[in-house]
Amino acid sequence: MTSRWSVARLGRRLERWVRLSALGLSALGVSAEPVRVMTFNLWHGGDAGKQPLTQTLEVIRAAQADLVGLQETGGFEKDGRRPDNGRRLAEMLGWNYVDQGDRTGILSRFPVVTNTPRKWGVQVRLPSGRTAWMFNAHLMHAPYQPYQLLSIPYADGRFIRTAGEAVDEARKARGPQVGRLVAELTPAVATGEPVFLTGDFNEPSHLDWTPRAAAAGLCPVAVEYPSTKAVADVGMRDSFRAVFPDEVRFPGRTWTPITRPDDPKDRHDRIDFVHFAGKGVEALKCAVVGESSANADIVLKPYPSDHRSVVATFEVGDAAASVSAPPMKSVALPEMKPVSLEPYAALEIPAHLEPSGLVKSRLWPDVYWSHNDSGDLPRIFAVHRDGRIYPSEREGAAHGVHIDDAVNVDWEDIAADDQGNLIVADFGNSEKNDRRDLCLYWIREPHPSVGRTSVLRKVFFEYPDQTEVPSPVRNFDAEAVFFAHGHVYILTKHRSDTGTTLYRLDSMEPYVVNRLTLVDRFDTRGQVTGADASPDGRTLAVLTYTGIWLFEAREKEKWFDGGVRWLPTEDDEAEAITIDGDKLIVSADEGDGDLYEIPVSKLVMVRP
Repeated sequence: MTSRWSVARLGRRLERWVRLSALGLSALGVSAEPVRVMTFNLWHGGDAGKQPLTQTLEVIRAAQADLVGLQETGGFEKDGRRPDNGRRLAEMLGWNYVDQGDRTGILSRFPVVTNTPRKWGVQVRLPSGRTAWMFNAHLMHAPYQPYQLLSIPYADGRFIRTAGEAVDEARKARGPQVGRLVAELTPAVATGEPVFLTGDFNEPSHLDWTPRAAAAGLCPVAVEYPSTKAVADVGMRDSFRAVFPDEVRFPGRTWTPITRPDDPKDRHDRIDFVHFAGKGVEALKCAVVGESSANADIVLKPYPSDHRSVVATFEVGDAAASVSAPPMKSVALPEMKPVSLEPYAALEIPAHLEPSGLVKSRLWPDVYWSHNDSGDLPRIFAVHRDGRIYPSEREGAAHGVHIDDAVNVDWEDIAADDQGNLIVADFGNSEKNDRRDLCLYWIREPHPSVGRTSVLRKVFFEYPDQTEVPSPVRNFDAEAVFFAHGHVYILTKHRSDTGTTLYRLDSMEPYVVNRLTLVDRFDTRGQVTGADASPDGRTLAVLTYTGIWLFEAREKEKWFDGGVRWLPTEDDEAEAITIDGDKLIVSADEGDGDLYEIPVSKLVMVRP
């Protein structure tokens, strides 16, 4: 057993060594380049599949990989020894090879510069002259928690029932290995250089066994598996989930091509991964390599392994060009005593958690749409102007309109577009700003009495100026979405200052993460909790915990340059706002939720 003192000393030596390597070998000022990284469990060196090693070689060639993390490199015993078929593959390819020990190895088309002290990773030099890190791991195969949870006998693993037991068993099985891996991985990630981690983790991902996946019947219970969570906590991202964030629609199973999906003695899952980190590194594509088009993107027959492999294509550049943030605009405000608003009706949303969104219907008179915050079912409520919920023809008033194929992670606002759709914003991002699944749902605006509807479109997005997840800046939470000029706009809730940032959604590609466009910034003197635009896009209402703003744009999108009205308020529970003609309707999280009506004329003109 290694002492605490020796681990600490190793960590300090490794950090110093990594820093020196980065200073001496990093290349700057060159264009971006593609790198394809693959993870591949050979299945006893390719021998267990009863195919010649050339068939295993063909898998790597079909994937067009540049870097390959190999697991189970040892072939069947011959003459008293197990051959290292990883080395044989390197010789057949004419590539570089690093034997990591324990029948794992790294193949590299690129020159190898050095390796970490315990050989969890190597540093390679890319064609541009940049250096990058490649780590590879094969974690303990047993006990295997999916089998334990499903009462499938395997390696004397005890049967378990709960998520907590699964996490405990996973930590016992793989925790020491993961700790040693993370000790060498962390200093490399800290350099900001490109870092890749491949591996057969013999454990599903915490991004796959989610409450949403459990509700869809894809896993028996939601489990936050600790091994993938540990590498994510040091800054690594899962390339497959970066490209395919929807874990229900894209399970990406790699275990196993040798049994049927309905085999009662097996359980198919995604346990082979390509993770990445580094400034200027972006996952462009991710493909599964396997035995059939039903289960893989790249197909080889016969397929020689019991694991499907994964290959990810990255664009590697210098640190991503920083987004030029416009200056924070502001306007001088008069000295005014905050106004205490009086509710005109109670918002009678059942199963009240927090009514956090509100928008006026563009189809039905005297109807507003609202919803609860995180923790509620995926549903919206048709609210009459007097606060009453419209009865549902299927479920009754207490159930609202359920949205099939949606999940309420942290719904914060709702908007209406000019095509008869509603847009539900699942972008609450906590104080840590650590979510990677921020998204918007489009649904057809239903009749107020309909009991169910379904998602038309789900769009994932990210902020162009958020360079770290979690973010130390803490300006990437949002509670305000609105539609204007054919686009969706988002206003953020800053925690580092009193302003807000305006973003526009320009791309709505499905199944990928779309990058927002930064438009403008304004000092709202408080955290933004809601927004709405008039149908013509000229007027923008913004709600904060300290007041109400009304902006009149003279040019498209120039809300913060035009006329400004303002009203300071005492209600620090105000959560949502919508424009209704010459009035503003505000909902607040008080009691069962209250509705307030504020005539636009009540706001003070602070800039004509």
